[in-house]
Amino acid sequence: MADDIRIRLADIADAEAMADLLNAIIAKGAPRPIAPPSTATG
Repeated sequence: MADDIRIRLADIADAEAMADLLNAIIAKGAPRPIAPPSTATG
């Protein structure tokens, strides 16, 4: 039971860290790896 809780807390912490990283990348205005089709051909 305690192990399950620890694993869940670790997963939540990882998700929050990943969200922070994505937000930082977006804030910097880094180009997205996949461009939308509408702008890819223009």
